[in-house]
Amino acid sequence: MEEYDSGRSIRRRRLLAAVCTGPVAAGCLSREERPTFALGRVEIQNRSTQPVDVVVTITRDGEERYRERRSYEAAEFGVEHPTFGGEVLAKEWFGTTDEYEISVATVDGRFEATASTADAQEKHGHPVEGDAPDGLCFSFYVMMGVWGEDELGAIRIGTTLIRQNSTHMPYADGCQVVDA
Repeated sequence: MEEYDSGRSIRRRRLLAAVCTGPVAAGCLSREERPTFALGRVEIQNRSTQPVDVVVTITRDGEERYRERRSYEAAEFGVEHPTFGGEVLAKEWFGTTDEYEISVATVDGRFEATASTADAQEKHGHPVEGDAPDGLCFSFYVMMGVWGEDELGAIRIGTTLIRQNSTHMPYADGCQVVDA
């Protein structure tokens, strides 16, 4: 699981986006190098014991396609099966090998995190022998708070490949998934 520092990561990504015109630089893809991964879903969990209001923004190839203010219930611990506030997004325009970026920020501006397709490419590379097939899907997973802590504390965004054993959650049409 890869985690990002919300403040430094945002500034770094904005700077890289402004200067990313040549070959692959840390955290961005060049115009010549198209992603081989497709966004399959976004998983969001509030793990803090306080409700949280955030703005979720998703862009595809630099165009803002989704921007919503969302409220997530507090996590409940001390029960047989802990529950988290959250949801899974699987939009009809996911599932293509484009460059996606997600940003999640608290409404009060205290916490923000951003991740992109380049993060998935960097983290997962080619997960199978040879080249990864085009359309292999990944998910952004957004974690707000830390398991059982009362305060929100941070927002972290990671990436994971969608595997056969996790297809019980929705994902975009056209996605290829990694065998369990």
